[in-house]
Amino acid sequence: MQRQRVVAVTTTSAAASGRGSGYVVGPRLVLTSAHVTGPTGSPVEVFHPGHPQTYHGHVVWSGTPGGRDDAALVVIDDPAWRPPP
Repeated sequence: MQRQRVVAVTTTSAAASGRGSGYVVGPRLVLTSAHVTGPTGSPVEVFHPGHPQTYHGHVVWSGTPGGRDDAALVVIDDPAWRPPP
């Protein structure tokens, strides 16, 4: 695991519990938990722990919160985002 790929994910939707971790798996793609993000289409914010800058994104796929497929994919669509090396 590469430390610079670890991010925090915060939902801005009322449909989820709110906070969790994620891992950058592509230039603008983050793998996280469905119980953190809410359903497909939900808005989220992503940030690197210890850094003040937040980036906007949205859920493009969501499994079952708390289920066997408790995972979600988030696309970061914020133009300020710079993917880790």
